[in-house]
Amino acid sequence: MTLGQKVRDLRRHKGLSQELLADLSKTSLKTIQRIEHNLTNPRSYTLKSISHALEVAPESLRDFDTLPEEESQDEIIDFEMVRKINFACLTGLLVPFCNIVFPIYYWNRLKPDRPTSAMIRRMIGFQVLLTLTTILVIFLRPIVLMVFMENSSNGQFPTSVLLILLAIMIDLVVLLRISVKLQRSETSVLTSLSAVF
Repeated sequence: MTLGQKVRDLRRHKGLSQELLADLSKTSLKTIQRIEHNLTNPRSYTLKSISHALEVAPESLRDFDTLPEEESQDEIIDFEMVRKINFACLTGLLVPFCNIVFPIYYWNRLKPDRPTSAMIRRMIGFQVLLTLTTILVIFLRPIVLMVFMENSSNGQFPTSVLLILLAIMIDLVVLLRISVKLQRSETSVLTSLSAVF
């Protein structure tokens, strides 16, 4: 008997659905499905939380055949979910701060597994950094102009608007670049976000 069969049998014996087991064990539904279909090796903390939800000893789930290590859950990323979150970041181009609010909302609602969550966390982190940098630059602009220039209002085009447009263009370029990489199912999205700043 495999680990997946054991988890499925215990879940059915307890009268739990996959969704309820996922909620009780604080894991994603996809993780439960992958374990039951023997598509992944769960980590020890995942096994502990599943065993706690099934009210069995964690050791009873460790004694079964599992997949080779290279097919572990660490390598499985739900690119469709990451694409949805990336698309949600585009809302910030129209409504301020929605590039942070909507992705966080969808992230909490969809409850992705650990590797997918790490990628989404990096994307949201970039949006927060870009937004805070833009706000800081806009608020510091008048102070810098007062210190370094005598007369800052010569009928010039407001530089605040230029800074906001520049931030929007940077965000758009980065989101489109990420979108192309996600379309190819590349995991280098994480490193490309680090390279931006």
